[in-house]
Amino acid sequence: MFKTFLSGLATVVKFFILVCLVIVIYNEAFFYLPKEQQAAIDSFCRSLSPVKFDSSAGKLYSGNACALDAAGNPMACQTAVFLDGPIGREMFESFDSALKQQQLPHRMVCLRSDGGLLKGAERIAQLIRREKLDTCVADYVEYTAVYDKSTQRFTPHATTTHHDVSCGSVCPFMLLAGTERVALGQQFNIKLHHPGTPSKTCLGTVYQNSDLSKENVLLALVQQSPSQDAAAHHFLYQRALQTNFRKKKPDIVSHTDFAKYRLFTKSFQ
Repeated sequence: MFKTFLSGLATVVKFFILVCLVIVIYNEAFFYLPKEQQAAIDSFCRSLSPVKFDSSAGKLYSGNACALDAAGNPMACQTAVFLDGPIGREMFESFDSALKQQQLPHRMVCLRSDGGLLKGAERIAQLIRREKLDTCVADYVEYTAVYDKSTQRFTPHATTTHHDVSCGSVCPFMLLAGTERVALGQQFNIKLHHPGTPSKTCLGTVYQNSDLSKENVLLALVQQSPSQDAAAHHFLYQRALQTNFRKKKPDIVSHTDFAKYRLFTKSFQ
């Protein structure tokens, strides 16, 4: 009986090792394929993944960003543009298009996102730095127009408001790209976690929490911070690495720690 159990256990272990080897070989070979084949495989694997990430949901809006007083009323409102939703190609392309067409109505870019694709965040951060734009996170946001890539302009949008504002995952590192970084209020959340490294498999995308050796986007972003902020921003990066991305609860940075990490250069409460 015991020998049968050990034999079965050995078979399971061998199968697990074989699967791991196949995944490793597959992922190493993937990067040597032509880009067209990579795109086809990636599309197929995404269709099989039980976890869907809809990067097309990321939008560019314009409207007002406000702090909230003790009674929950908007105050210290400022006009702004907003990067809202999953960070990815759609968000980047809308933002890039608005800049190229000189359609950006405000120089302040406020963020409301729980994260997304690292490369998308990196490219957006590069645009923010290149254009010397300000960034912000606010307690309360009000959207009155949305950017339409097809017409290359902002179009009126039924007024939408949000009190549940958070900037999580890679979003705080986009925030750091602002020339001025503005905090509007004390009720929004800054959330951190380890970014993980994606490995593409046809069982879905597997994230390894430890390996950042190939392409460390977060580190690249903090290394571009001004000299007076560099050390504090690096500490923020180190803190993000301490929280496993697979945990349901991210690491929420308390507002008392904002100064420690030099998240903001201006604050309105």
